[in-house]
Amino acid sequence: MKKTLTRIVACMLVALMLLGTVACNNSDTSNEELDSLKESVAKLIEENEELKKQAIEAKEELAKQQAALEALKKDSEESDKQLETILKSQYQLKVVDLDGEVLVSDTLYCRDSISLVDTLTNDYSMVSYDSQYGTTIVSISGSIVDPNYYVSITENGKYAEVGVDGLVIDAGDIFEFKVECWNTVESGYGTMDKYDILVDKAIYSYMKNTLPEQVAAATSYTNSLYWDQAAVTFMASKGYDANIFKFEYSDAFKNAVSTTNVSTLSGNDFMKYYYAQKSLGNAPSNEFKSAFNTAIESTCTDWLLPVAKAIGSDADSIDTLIASAPSTSMQWGPDTSIWSYVLLGLYSNYDGYISTYTSQLDWGNGTSTALVLLAMAKDGINARATEYEKDGKDIVEVLFDNYYDEELGLIKVYDADTGVNFSTNQIYASLMAYKTCRDTGAAVNIFA
Repeated sequence: MKKTLTRIVACMLVALMLLGTVACNNSDTSNEELDSLKESVAKLIEENEELKKQAIEAKEELAKQQAALEALKKDSEESDKQLETILKSQYQLKVVDLDGEVLVSDTLYCRDSISLVDTLTNDYSMVSYDSQYGTTIVSISGSIVDPNYYVSITENGKYAEVGVDGLVIDAGDIFEFKVECWNTVESGYGTMDKYDILVDKAIYSYMKNTLPEQVAAATSYTNSLYWDQAAVTFMASKGYDANIFKFEYSDAFKNAVSTTNVSTLSGNDFMKYYYAQKSLGNAPSNEFKSAFNTAIESTCTDWLLPVAKAIGSDADSIDTLIASAPSTSMQWGPDTSIWSYVLLGLYSNYDGYISTYTSQLDWGNGTSTALVLLAMAKDGINARATEYEKDGKDIVEVLFDNYYDEELGLIKVYDADTGVNFSTNQIYASLMAYKTCRDTGAAVNIFA
């Protein structure tokens, strides 16, 4: 384009020079040549104007192309940003157990999750089943399964309006799956109040955190774990979450049980050994039964009654012991007296016996207070629905108002305890008996 303009300008200059020459030499130049030159100049001018127009149009087109290129570049940058945002987009996933323990608190990339169902199933061991309403969650990451509870779903702080199948993952979402009680008085159609929920939280927290440590540290069947062993075995047999009641006993404990000479057992060691074997899944051997029956022919203490009932002993000494049931002179408070009542109750029904002596209970000891729950459950009495109370509070309310440390999630033996005398297994065994009686509405004895 530039070269063409230069050529036109040059021609025009030549033409002008020629015109000047013609004007000076009229005698040598004809009018025809002058007209021809004028015509050439006119054409050159016209061609120049056209070329100028084309140059302007070319400049405008170039500007348009540059603008389009800038727009394309901007779109590309925006697409890159969007892609980067998508690749980096995250959402939060949280799972809270029945006892308040946070089992999962993760931040995940949206791109890695096709659906929450797949993510929960593949990465968080979700247990579920298909119902007419879609996928129904049973447990996530080993969360507790209990007939009074369900797994609720909240999306960004609000209860989800759809089931887990219908949840759509967007960047910034916060999904929380929490084991909550459905059977509450507060809901208007349930039966459990805040104390009943505390009972369940305390039991499961103890089973998950405290008891496993005690079991792992046990080196002998005489470590007084028989309370827990009896209660755990009983609750698992009643359909509660069996996974939460499975503990790993130490090799030392297993070895101590397997190498015990049962012919040397006496007194309450029979009971401890029996439940130690039961906790390991072993049935009582004939040798054990023979040694036990021989021992109780000469003397039978109340501590042996659970074993006698379990293996079907019918020695005369048992009948004699039952006949000498606690008398009206028995004082509530000492563990042995209450324990005697509970154990003798395996064979005799003392319905109403407890209510006769409500004023004699030692409320100042968490263990003694809790043990009465064993006796009530044995007779099928719901401790929350009786007049057996202090200052307008029933036994469960007293236990949690006076002895429960909410921060530690443990129940104290004495209200002044500061951490060295927490959570005896008698208290938790008693709570398990109460819970099972409450849930089933039936008479319950964890040592039966």
